[in-house]
This record gives sequence, structure tokens and C-alpha cells, in this order.
Amino acid sequence: MEKLWAGVGLLAMGVVCAALCGCGGRAIRTDVTMSRPPMRLGEAEGRTLVVMQAPHAGWRLDFVRSEKAPGGIKQILLNVRRPDPAFFYPQVVVEQRVITDVDAGTDVEVFARIIDYDAKEPSTPFDRVVLAPWE
Repeated sequence: MEKLWAGVGLLAMGVVCAALCGCGGRAIRTDVTMSRPPMRLGEAEGRTLVVMQAPHAGWRLDFVRSEKAPGGIKQILLNVRRPDPAFFYPQVVVEQRVITDVDAGTDVEVFARIIDYDAKEPSTPFDRVVLAPWE
């Protein structure tokens, strides 16, 4: 019986550790890419700017954070929020822009995840973004 309780205790500690470490939602998948909605990089106020071309104004682009990766590259992490289905949005292509905390000219990799409009603490991993060329 003691072994059973010890196993239950270890399992509970693992669950608490995973929750406290923030394992949910922080995973970065470098082997999975996304190219829609299209994104590209720019510069504004001496910082790196990410521009997303959305099918309408209901989509939202949120800067989550930047992290230093091995090799001195900065990883930019973004949330792409789906539109609120309770509203009607005219089908007009719009650009969503977000300024990051990364200095312009820094080597970067961009990672994003598509989440629901009302997601509080998403557990979806970030995927590498295939950046579109400037037109």
C-alpha cells in the first residue's frame, strides 16, 4: 500500500512541476512550419516589426515574447488569434502589425501559434513561420 501512495505522490509532483514550469504553451516546434496567414519582417522605431496579412480585421497578432536561441539568434514568439465568431467581419485583406522588443537588424527566427480569440493560457506549441518576401 505504501508503494501505491508513493507512486501517487510522484505522479502528483510531476503534474505540479509541469504546471509550475509552464510546460504547456511554451513548446517551440522547429520541425513544423506555418505559412498562413502570410507574415514578413520590417523595422519601426529601431525595432523588429512583424507584419501579418490577414483575410479580415477579426484576426489579431499578439507579441508574446522573445528568447535568445543558441548561436545568438533571437526567437520571436507570436499569437495569431482567430476572429470572434459572434461578430461579422467584411472580407477585406488587412495588415496587422506588431513591434517586438528585438533590435532591428538582429538575426531572428519567428514562431507563431494560431489560437482561439478568447484563449487565456494556450497550450498550443509555437511553429516556425515561413516569412513571405516583401512585395
